[in-house]
Amino acid sequence: MKPQVQQLIQRFIQPYREPFKVWVQKLHDVVGTNMELAQEHFAQGQYADAAFRYRFVAWWAPDNFEAWLGLALSEAAMQKWKKARAAVNKAGRLNSKDPRLTEAIQVIREAERNAAAPPPPPPPK
Repeated sequence: MKPQVQQLIQRFIQPYREPFKVWVQKLHDVVGTNMELAQEHFAQGQYADAAFRYRFVAWWAPDNFEAWLGLALSEAAMQKWKKARAAVNKAGRLNSKDPRLTEAIQVIREAERNAAAPPPPPPPK
């Protein structure tokens, strides 16, 4: 290849090298990248997006306790109680001694009870 053509190609490619390297690094850390995204979505109240990311991590790394726990809490936030219970049960099978599991179970049970409770009566006029 002629040196002028090589220089032209290098000038064209140079601005894209660093973003491409970052993308490749994130691709190599699929679990970590998706866990970060799941946590960001959850913190922003985007529970469906968080559940999607947690579910993906749980599929990619089925022994990831944090993914199953996050999935359980995301499903509970969307009032999908059956899915929340299934995910928290899986987390419990992976690490039954983690105190976050007990806390998550309590949060899910309380949220489910509150969702099932009848609405309060309207205030008197």
